[in-house]
Amino acid sequence: MPEAEGAVNALAGLQRAMIAGGGSHGHPYHWAAFVLTGREH
Repeated sequence: MPEAEGAVNALAGLQRAMIAGGGSHGHPYHWAAFVLTGREH
């Protein structure tokens, strides 16, 4: 898997976990603004 795909999958997994966890951080307001930029090292 290319490095970029790994980072994208990691961010998507974190977003899904936050939604599934509910609570105050489950709403997209708390995480939707995060965007991947650049590349992994």
